[in-house]
Formats: sequence, C-alpha cells, structure tokens
Amino acid sequence: MLAFGLTLKAIGGSLYAQIATWYFDSYNNSVFTGTASPPDIIKDETVITETSRASPDEFGKSEESKKSLPLKSGTITSGYGERDYNGETQFHKGADIAAEKGSKIFAVFDGKVKTAENDPSYGNYIVLEHNDGLCTLYAHCDKLLVKKGGSVKAGDSIAEVGETGDADGSHLHFEVLKNGENIDPLTVIGDAYK
Repeated sequence: MLAFGLTLKAIGGSLYAQIATWYFDSYNNSVFTGTASPPDIIKDETVITETSRASPDEFGKSEESKKSLPLKSGTITSGYGERDYNGETQFHKGADIAAEKGSKIFAVFDGKVKTAENDPSYGNYIVLEHNDGLCTLYAHCDKLLVKKGGSVKAGDSIAEVGETGDADGSHLHFEVLKNGENIDPLTVIGDAYK
C-alpha cells in the first residue's frame, strides 16, 4: 500500500496525502518524542511472518557475506523518515520491526559493543561499532545479552525483543549510522521484513 502511495506521489495528487496519512496514523509505534501518548496498535494486530530472506542461522555466517539480518522474522510497522503522529510531523531515525517478545536479536555485522544500557526513550538498547564509520543501534530490548566492550560476529545473538522504554508493543527499533549520521536502515536490511 505504501509503495502504491509513493508511486502516486511521484505522479502527484491528493490521494497520496490520504494514503500517507492513513499509513503513518495506523503504524506509528516507535521511539516517541513529546508528551503525547502512543497509540495502542500492535499488541494484538501484528502478524509475524517469516522473512523473504535467509535467517541469521543461514545468512551472515560465511566469510564472504559478513552480514546478518537483525531478526529471523517480523513486520516493519514504521519506516525511516518523516511521519505524522497526532498531527505533528516527526523524523523517525530508524525502522521499527514488530516481533514476538523474547525473539532473538542478531548483530548485523561484525563489531564491538559500544553501548549496552538503558535509556528512558530507547529502553534497553545496544550500539555496535563496525568498520568504515558504521554503527547499528538496537532498541526497546527485553534483555541485553552482551556487555560494553565485547566483540560480536555477524549473526551472534545480542539481545531479545521487548517493549522497554517509550514503546507501544513488542518490537525492535533498528537504526544505522554512517559517520555519526542516521541513514535509512533499509539500505542494510532491504525488503527482508514485509
């Protein structure tokens, strides 16, 4: 539906605005800012599906790939970029992937644990440092399975999905930073989570 709306945007017309508003109103469930209460949208309605790509058990363990997906399965409920929340435009710095509580979260690349702590907004979260100025962030975790200073390999289990911090429903908030600047996580995970 969102792809259809984006196509309409390229063509022009007010239908895009209606579709975009519906999408972000229906699926806005991430790290919320401000004082508004987040909507209760993913607790019972989210369907968890197997991804269209190989799971971390098969993907990212070989020398040639050095990459893994952060979750075996899930559904993207809020993407990267501007979104509307209660009539206010916000910039979402990552991608939210709804998944069952307790699902394993995997390191996307080889790296070092830069941060493993709690934050009022992110809840329990981890930041991993990788080569070439790249960092990945994994937020709202139920449990952290690594400690600051530790090393990880792509596909290693680093945490479990939860809803800690400023979250409504069980999901992973996943961010990718290049030289300290947020970039669209889909450049790393592609269309693995539909």
